[in-house]
Amino acid sequence: MMGRPQLLGLFFTLTLGIVPALHPAVAQTPPHTLHTIVIDPGHGGEDDGCHGVFSKEKNVALAVSLQVGKLIQQAFPDIKVIYTRTTDQFVGLEDRAKMANDNKADLFLCIHCNANPNTTAYGTETYLMGLHKAEGNLEVEQRENSVITMEKDYASKYDGFDPNSPEAYIMFSLNQNAHIDECIYLSSAIENEFTADGRFSRGVKQAGFWVLWRTSMPSILCEIGFLTNPLEEQYLNSAAGQNEIAHSFFHGLCKYKNAMESESFSLTAISVPRKNADSSVYRQMMKHLTSSDQTAVKDTVKKAVSSTSNPPVYEYKVQIYGSAKPINMLLKPFSEIPDMEDDPAANGFHRYVVGHYTSLSEALQRQSSLKSKGFSDCFIVTYKSGKRVN
Repeated sequence: MMGRPQLLGLFFTLTLGIVPALHPAVAQTPPHTLHTIVIDPGHGGEDDGCHGVFSKEKNVALAVSLQVGKLIQQAFPDIKVIYTRTTDQFVGLEDRAKMANDNKADLFLCIHCNANPNTTAYGTETYLMGLHKAEGNLEVEQRENSVITMEKDYASKYDGFDPNSPEAYIMFSLNQNAHIDECIYLSSAIENEFTADGRFSRGVKQAGFWVLWRTSMPSILCEIGFLTNPLEEQYLNSAAGQNEIAHSFFHGLCKYKNAMESESFSLTAISVPRKNADSSVYRQMMKHLTSSDQTAVKDTVKKAVSSTSNPPVYEYKVQIYGSAKPINMLLKPFSEIPDMEDDPAANGFHRYVVGHYTSLSEALQRQSSLKSKGFSDCFIVTYKSGKRVN
């Protein structure tokens, strides 16, 4: 038989235990308030990033990043905004991540421009840290990580990591992103805002970016558009385009901030509407541009069409293997590829490629054929005037 103190204890235990069920709207403690945000404009200095017909990624990324930071400071004076660079200067990937970690940032936001040998590719995509699940993601992460090779003693500084080796990215599969829910929410919110402004969203993706891997807070990398698409390049370089991109990015960030600081905090991922890539992309972009920009767009398109009759500038090959040491190409399965050749990188890494194609479609056909022969990880690489380019 229980005494009075035991009965009272049981009563309070049962009562407290059913409070959440009776009052499901009890406030949850928000994870944290945003105090410091680090904005990372991609590339800089001797690292141009990707190129369009007339512009460089480093300049567009910096212009948009500065606008995003200005919007944050105007709307939220209490938030400290730190840039990894504010001028055209080179900053190593490790140094960018260290800057965010040393300042105990609550968010790390990378802003970049995209590129693709297929000049019709367009749209936005936002990445969070993770192992790539598609060949296209691998190509993006290799391009963005390749800046590592421009740093002195990069092999020792980055523990032997080779950004050009698909095998090197296995290390990222061991990474467990402690902030994956927050990153998905933020990435989805930003992509939703781009879509609301008429842009085509290519979705939220995962890839192994060194700069995201080394940060200790929620971190994302946003590709705001393709410089290799003549229409999108004009849009990305126009004042109207940059202003719209910055506002879309900022509005997505505001939704994330409200969710993070809300008493009824919830990390339900936002669905990202998708659109079919069709001829309407031209009209979608043109309506955002000024009349002078529209003329420039039309001129650029005309030049792009007329240049198809000129000798090709680019050459495509298919990389089928990579190795720190040379391999014996007389052994199977390599002996069955007669046009296989070694294209060594500056750091001595051996990249084995096949083919010499002036047409991307031909390279894609060869890639498909090689995959059917067991080279499932092969991918297309681009050369200009005999030199490998991003």
